[in-house]
Amino acid sequence: MIAAAALSMGKGFTNALRADRSDDFQWRPASVLVTGSNPYREFIDHAHRERITSATENNALPNYPLTGYVFLAPFGAVEWGNAKVAWAVLNLLCAGGVAISIAVLAGPPGSRERRIGLLAALAMLCSAPARDQIAAGQHTLFALCAFLGAWIAGRRERRWWLSALLIAVSWFKFTVTVPLSIAFLFRKGRWREPAAALTLHAGLFALACAWTGTPPLTYLRDYAESARLALEVSGIRSDVWDTLSLGRLILPESGLAGLGLSVGWLGAAVWLAAKRDRRSRKADDLEVLAILAVPATLAGFHLRYDFVALGLAAAWVATRSVPRDACFPLAATIALNWYGARVLERLYFEPIDAVNGIWAAPGILGLNAIALLHWLACLWLVGRLTLGEASPVPTASHHGIGKKRDRSAPARIEGPDIAPAPDAPISSSSRASSREI
Repeated sequence: MIAAAALSMGKGFTNALRADRSDDFQWRPASVLVTGSNPYREFIDHAHRERITSATENNALPNYPLTGYVFLAPFGAVEWGNAKVAWAVLNLLCAGGVAISIAVLAGPPGSRERRIGLLAALAMLCSAPARDQIAAGQHTLFALCAFLGAWIAGRRERRWWLSALLIAVSWFKFTVTVPLSIAFLFRKGRWREPAAALTLHAGLFALACAWTGTPPLTYLRDYAESARLALEVSGIRSDVWDTLSLGRLILPESGLAGLGLSVGWLGAAVWLAAKRDRRSRKADDLEVLAILAVPATLAGFHLRYDFVALGLAAAWVATRSVPRDACFPLAATIALNWYGARVLERLYFEPIDAVNGIWAAPGILGLNAIALLHWLACLWLVGRLTLGEASPVPTASHHGIGKKRDRSAPARIEGPDIAPAPDAPISSSSRASSREI
């Protein structure tokens, strides 16, 4: 499995270095910011320009918050060719960091749960979304690695500042990591880490405004307009039926339906995560993060490559005593998204260039079927865990670290100041996924 994951990541890396790839890497906006200019204005003033990714330039659509470009400034300060190589290498390192972090959350050193958690993470690295993250120069692996690093680092009181810094970095891909950050509010005293991260973002925003001589309200207005134009001009549509896409079907001329669906879906998952966390006596970090990861990949706007975050859910259902009728449908649809969608692409997609192409009818029907099945599985999981009264026995510690448990002894929760709880539960589009082979 390690060899397969290495081959998969290697393929993504070599594709990232192609002249027309790393197309989602936000190098151009970061380089504009480095020069002291507004990174959104260039695009807003020429919204219908041709999007170009070549050996010498990349003009990715600037649809990320301003503070994200501050974090990318070191890459924007060097020329495009070197920047994309450095970013591809960093993405590879982050992919490994995500896999290790998931294994750490799954169980203590030497435990069966840690080994299985690592296998689930390696399966994620073998998936098409993981390769596409590397090949496209995307940011979810980078953000997820920073977030999981923050969660693990912050377990030690004296490292809360490092956790806060990593949380701030992770919010670069806020559509995935901000929902996950709600988990910090479930842990006593850990609210200060996201609070400090928010303060850091406010400081970076003020610094960027001063650096470019642009008023804060102008930046907020330009970001909203740039994000709107990026979706309109690019023609990108979600291939996973995210809440914003479903909202447009309900109210095509308004974003209120999508916003309402996003808030409602996230709210239901947060309520469920909090309930399960109380029942496990705050003993299972992986479960909380996995339950939040499910809506995090469907609320807002997403493409299938963001489903790397479901590696948390895959490790959870593989290592915890979750009711089979709840976890099996979710695991099956994760596999369909990780591998099945790429099979459909090979059969029914005719590429035009590195980004665009034409889908045959069977491929469109197949992708929509996968999206529908995934939503049904997620809704069933939330409903089943909400209404279920079963109390599975936990198999891993709160911290995911510690001594190996004697398998002849009853399962128990191991962690500081946590009492044994033997009955506690632990429970795309026109822009195709053909970003990478």
